[in-house]
Amino acid sequence: MKNHTRQNGQALIELVLVTGMLALILVTLVSLSVASLATVQKSRLRTRATTIAQQGLENIRSKRDQLNWTDFTTGCSSQARTWAAMVNDENPYSSDAVCAINGTVANIEVTVNWAFGGKSDSVILEMALSQPGEAIYR
Repeated sequence: MKNHTRQNGQALIELVLVTGMLALILVTLVSLSVASLATVQKSRLRTRATTIAQQGLENIRSKRDQLNWTDFTTGCSSQARTWAAMVNDENPYSSDAVCAINGTVANIEVTVNWAFGGKSDSVILEMALSQPGEAIYR
């Protein structure tokens, strides 16, 4: 009889250990899944921010093509933010643009900011534009 009781106690201990190990494995898998989803979301936000910044640069390039150089450089200095902000109010993003004129070259910088998980992040794209028909040497 004593031998039979010992086997029941040992089986119970084994069952508790296996259950604990399964719970630990399950918690690990859930944690990895949550981390993976957060990484995917961060990538989507960064990709969208890059697209917004590219659109801003293209909007400014379009203005350069529409206006003469004098009107473009005057407007670029004062209105770059407005020109680049085609999708400025799209949540969770905010964008800004800076245009610095250096002779026949306009240096454009578009920044798109957003927050995710309590942390701020940004994408900055730059472009140099010259008068149509002129080359830029660096």
